[in-house]
This record gives sequence, C-alpha cells and structure tokens, in this order.
Amino acid sequence: MNRIIIKSLVFTLSLLTATGVMAQQKLIKVSQAIKVNSDVNINLNTSHCNIVFDTWKKDVVEIEAYIEGEQLSEEELDDALKSWKIDIDATTDKVTIGTQGRGTNVWVYRTDTHGDGEAVEAVIKELKYELAEIPEIDFDVHVEVPEVPEIPEIPELPPLPPLPEGVGAVTFDYNAYKKEGEKYLEAYSKKFEEAYGEAFAKKMQAWSETFEERWNEEEFNKKMEEWGERYAENMEAHQERIIAHEARNQVHKERAEAIKTQVKRRQEELKHHQKERVILLKEREKRIEELVHGKAHGKVKKTIKIKMPKGTKLKVDVKHGEIEFAANIDNLRADLAYTKFKAQSIDGSLTSINASYSPVYVSTWHVGQLNLKYVKKAQIDYANHLVLNATSSNVDVNHLLKSAVIDGTIGDLKILNIDDKFSSLNMILQNSDVVINLPDVDCNVQYNGTKSRFSHPKKSPNEQVSNFSTGNLASGKSIVVNAKYSTVTMQ
Repeated sequence: MNRIIIKSLVFTLSLLTATGVMAQQKLIKVSQAIKVNSDVNINLNTSHCNIVFDTWKKDVVEIEAYIEGEQLSEEELDDALKSWKIDIDATTDKVTIGTQGRGTNVWVYRTDTHGDGEAVEAVIKELKYELAEIPEIDFDVHVEVPEVPEIPEIPELPPLPPLPEGVGAVTFDYNAYKKEGEKYLEAYSKKFEEAYGEAFAKKMQAWSETFEERWNEEEFNKKMEEWGERYAENMEAHQERIIAHEARNQVHKERAEAIKTQVKRRQEELKHHQKERVILLKEREKRIEELVHGKAHGKVKKTIKIKMPKGTKLKVDVKHGEIEFAANIDNLRADLAYTKFKAQSIDGSLTSINASYSPVYVSTWHVGQLNLKYVKKAQIDYANHLVLNATSSNVDVNHLLKSAVIDGTIGDLKILNIDDKFSSLNMILQNSDVVINLPDVDCNVQYNGTKSRFSHPKKSPNEQVSNFSTGNLASGKSIVVNAKYSTVTMQ
C-alpha cells in the first residue's frame, strides 16, 4: 500500500503594527504534503483565488492555502477563512483540488461597518438607467355617436278603395291626339269620366273621412315638437362631448410632446452615462460581481501555493483569480475565465490553454496551442513553435524564434521581431489589424487579400493590390498571409 504523508495545519498568524491601524494579516487554511508518483496528475478547479505553481525534484505535492487581509479585524478575517471551502482528494497517482468560497458574511459585515454600501448604490444606479420609468400613456380614444330619439309613430293609413273595373282600358293615345287634336281629347275625357265617375269619387270621400278620424294633426305635431327638443338636447350634449374629446386630444398631444422631450433627455443622459460606464467598467463589474456572487471584500486575498514534481501532468480550471507558474510547465491543459495568467515557460506538444477575458503573459513559449477569446492583452516574449487562435483579442509576440500559425478574427496582432533563424509564419486574418516587423534575412513573402489594406517596403504606398509576392522561395523561410477586411502592415 502506498504511503501518503498528510499534515494538516490550521493556525493563525496575525501581524499587527503599533500605528493603531490594522496591518496585513495572514490565516492558514490548509498545509499538506502528499507523497505521490513522479508523473502524478493534478486537477485544479478554483474560483476567486490566486494560484501559484512551482516544481521541485521531490515526489511530493505540497499544498498551502491561506488568506491575507488589510485593514480587517481578526473577526472579519476569520469569517472569510470559514466561508472559504477547499476540497482535496489525493492518491499517489492523482490529486484533485477544488474550492468553494461564499465570502458573503465578510462582505456584508464590512458593508455595514465601513460604508461600502456604495457598491449597492452603484448597482441601483445601473438599474436606474436600464429600467428607466416610461410615463403612462392614455390610449383611450372613444368616438361616440349621439343617440337619435325615437320618431313619433305615424298613424296607419286606411286601405284605398279598389280601382273601377276596366280602368286599364282607358289609355291615352298620343298619335291619335296628334291627328285629331281637340276632338280626340274630348273623347278621351268622356271615357275617363265614365270610368272614374261619381261612385268612385264617393268612395274616395269616405276614405278621406276615415283617415281624418285616425289622424290627429295637433297631437302628432306636439309629439314631433317634443322629439325635436330631445334631439336638440342630445346634439348639444354630443357637441359638449366633442369639445371635451378635442381637449383630451390636445392633452394627448402635449403629453406626446413631453414624452418626446423626455426621451430625448433620457437619450442624452444615457449617452453621458455610457461614457462614464466605459471609464468605470472594470471597477463596476468587480463591484457587481462581488454583490451578486457574494464574493469576499476586495481586501481579502486568497492564495493556494502548490509545489509538485517536474513530471506532473496538470489540468486546471480557474475562474476569477490569478494563476502563476514560477518554473517550466509541460503539457498544461487549462481553461481560464477572468483570470490573469503568468508563466515563465510553457512546453509540451500536448499543451492547450483556453483563455477568455483573461490577460496572458508568457516569457517563453516553446510549443503548444493557445486559444484566446475577448482578451484585451496577451503577450509572449519568446515564441518557438506557436499555434494561436485569437478572437476579439490583442496579441503581441515580441520575438518569433521558429514558427507560428495564427488564426485571428477581430483584434490587433503584432509580430515585433522575427529571428534570422525562423522558418515560417502563416496567418489567416479577418477584420484584424496586423503589424509584422520583417526579418533582416531574405525570405519569401506571399500575401492574398480581400477588401484589405496592405503595405510592404517593396510596394508603392498608393498601389492597391490583392496579391503580392517577393523574396526567394529557396531561402527555406516564408511568411504567408491571407486576409479579409483587414489591415496588414509589413515593415
């Protein structure tokens, strides 16, 4: 059975000055020494803490975790220590280290006692501009038609007497009238009188008397007069409503103008506020992150130091912190987010580092792949064999010693020096600004551009080209650039 030596110490080191102000203090969370194989695997998954790696010749993994604080009471620092959870699972072949840190108690405690509630005010101010109150608009537009009073009922007419028989036979012949004149007219009148004689006249007289009995002109006129008065009242009320409606429309119009003015003012405020947000972006993000995730107060610093055998296989996943390698590290596999990364030397063909929103600083990059997303600053002092994928990132390679394959989309890329012994530089670019300082030795240069700007000492400044080549193919050294919507400067 493999022997594992584990020493766990939890103690307090308090360093106080005599100035009356609490100086930096240090509390140890964990101190362990674990006997392992020389090619041990270490898996690290941490957040909101700093990691420092170093290697030695011992087959031992030494872990020390501690917190430091300035201007904190012993009680506050102790609360932070208790809230920081570290899990270590170890065998001789594999060591797994994970952290969980609430930090809520310390942060809230200091908010109450030291006035750091301005962080809360900052968040509220953010919400003020994100959720600006919009005035309520009344869209109640009601069109009303005036009610028409019921018209008085007209008495039912009695049935008319039937027409005399043979009345259809009495027709007026115009042609006969033209020929006979007055003679025909007298004959026609006689026939008409015979058809509509005295009997029919008596029937019409009886019908008229019956209608008069049913029709009371005075009463009907009175009803019609009342109807007219009611109709006039309704129209007057309707007119008043129209006037009120027009007044409401005027209010709506004035309110719309006020809203327009308010929106314009709000836009100006947002524009001004946006400038302030750009200036204070980093500080604001840090404050909000602390508030939302319960991160301990900024004056509490958490650190894990790890010493390991030189042949260790390392895999790390670090968020919101710093990670530093004091010595060379081989075949590192790392996923970093919001984490500052510093390394003296990176080596190993299996090296793969994925960094997002994380500044990267490497002194010597021997071999491996680096993937960057939204990295404002990445710097490699010396690169031997580099495979780089950069998205929305800015990268400086101070010295290219051997070869590099670079795929860049949106960002600034600089190759500041190319060694005379280099072999190749291949770049695929899109929406990028690139500066390449050419080597002093002869090399072959190939450029292919689409809607891009290109400059080279051997190209006229006013000449626009999509293809360019120069140099000796037999030199064994090449620079090949394919660019879209980019600016490429070779100098």
